[in-house]
Amino acid sequence: VAVLPFLAMTSEDSDRYFADGLTEEILNSLAAVPELQVTSRTSAFQFRGDDLPSVPEIAGSLGVAHILEGSVRRSGDQVRITAQLIRASDDRHLWSQTYDRALEDVFQIQEDIAENVAAVLKVVLNEESRQRMAYTGTRNFDAYIAFQEAKALWDRAHEEDEDDLLERADAIFATALELAPDFSEAWLLRSDWYGHQIAELSVVTPVDMEAIERAAAQQTEFLNQAYETANSDSRRDIIDANLILFSEDWRNARAVLNEALAADECANDNWLQVFSLLYDDMDRRLAYARQQVECDPLNEVMLLLLADTYLARGEYDEAQNVAATLNELNFLYEAETVGFEALLGAGLREEAETMLQPDWEWEDIRFVARFGTPDEVRAHLAPFLSEENGWFDLVIAALMGETDRANEIAAIIDARPYPVLTLLDAIATCRCGAPFELESTPNFAMRIAESGVAWPPAGDLGFPKIPAEN
Repeated sequence: VAVLPFLAMTSEDSDRYFADGLTEEILNSLAAVPELQVTSRTSAFQFRGDDLPSVPEIAGSLGVAHILEGSVRRSGDQVRITAQLIRASDDRHLWSQTYDRALEDVFQIQEDIAENVAAVLKVVLNEESRQRMAYTGTRNFDAYIAFQEAKALWDRAHEEDEDDLLERADAIFATALELAPDFSEAWLLRSDWYGHQIAELSVVTPVDMEAIERAAAQQTEFLNQAYETANSDSRRDIIDANLILFSEDWRNARAVLNEALAADECANDNWLQVFSLLYDDMDRRLAYARQQVECDPLNEVMLLLLADTYLARGEYDEAQNVAATLNELNFLYEAETVGFEALLGAGLREEAETMLQPDWEWEDIRFVARFGTPDEVRAHLAPFLSEENGWFDLVIAALMGETDRANEIAAIIDARPYPVLTLLDAIATCRCGAPFELESTPNFAMRIAESGVAWPPAGDLGFPKIPAEN
């Protein structure tokens, strides 16, 4: 089943946030029932507004059998909510209801809608199931509105790569949490801004350790609050992964990743995806990526997670299939780059060369590094190697076969605060296995040893090991 965003019957921003919140609460309540596969918000919320495809077309895009839609109208302290469940195969309404209630009853309405949908879909609910459905977010109406406003900014921040939006969202999340201190998802999303601060401050010279420590303390506090108020083991596993990634103690890292990537619900997190690059059970990584795409089939990030997993596994035809899906969804650049990386991995030089475009500087670097002679690689890549000693310099040195230089850069990064984040950026970008020797990074090496994950990481697309010049 997919829950489409309920239509706010006024143009007030607060009413739209209210309608979105109600939708998400219903979605989360249904997702708490193991027998139901519920499409995640990112994909379902793409179908907003008046000029929408037909219900069968929407259901086909989302891969579901049923659609729940509705509308919301607020007037003073009263609310009218309509909801209808539609079977996609014949566009038949299986259930509908209109609620005219006081605003304070909105959470009971949400529960009633979710329980009716479950009943129509012949899911038998026991008391435990009802309890999971009843509490998925907050019972505070104003916190409910503030969270949706902050979440809209948070989503835009990640789509547009704009940290100032995360900072604005932080203040609104703070308002929501003052009103509802047990709102786990708000704590988790709020912690993300401080993770970004840590990542950015750790590569700035000179290092401002006081600023980094302040950001780290806030992030840890918010993640601990998210853990304490989480209402499922899957959410706690994801939060645990966040805590370990930013810590110096990785003794439980592999076990935590194992649990987080085995979630039986549509649970995902940006930092978990970064951390999963080091997880060496490729079957579990693939099962997780497939599940996330099934949960969120129109989400570009989930499709790229699946494509990256196929590339890491060396399954280049499957990666090309994901590229085709990205193309169909109009994620054109992402489709081209996934397809290009798959051709590099498969060693198809002529096909990869035909894809190159005049403005593809990075892809041109990749092409020469993969197929050029040692002299061609050095001549083409040397101008891109700077003295900044960042993750990009590390990747360029590795692709040039300048092992000593790559190790030198990795050692410099490893001596900085929170080196793991930068080194993981290099591993993800290079797709060359290990772009540095582990012995050159004692801090990172200690974490790898503690965690028990295998080294080097999976994902070498076959870049040749260029011998260093004498």
